[in-house]
Amino acid sequence: MGDYSNFIVIVLIVALRFLMDRLIVRGEDRRRLTDLDKPRIYSFILNGVVIASIIALIIFVRDMSLFTGIALGLFALYGLSQSWLEKKYLPNTKRHIATLLSIGCAIIVLGSYMLFYPMT
Repeated sequence: MGDYSNFIVIVLIVALRFLMDRLIVRGEDRRRLTDLDKPRIYSFILNGVVIASIIALIIFVRDMSLFTGIALGLFALYGLSQSWLEKKYLPNTKRHIATLLSIGCAIIVLGSYMLFYPMT
């Protein structure tokens, strides 16, 4: 049997996101940013910037502790910007609250995991 801790962390983060969406986003208005034209474009641009930043991190940053800190910071900025877009374009859905809570929980889970199982 191998070490399944990475898989467990990923499942926990996905479950937290699903749970936050189900508990907070209620009612008939369950739209997402991808359901609207202008926010969809902003979302794609945001995803592209995050992916390019992660690729640049992988290529240029060799120190794992610095890499971890910057990656968690990028993850936090991504969550904040996604939440801001949801607040601006979907104000009645409370989806921005679910995004903030799930990103915050994910950062806590990832930070704790990396504290107990540091990358070599």
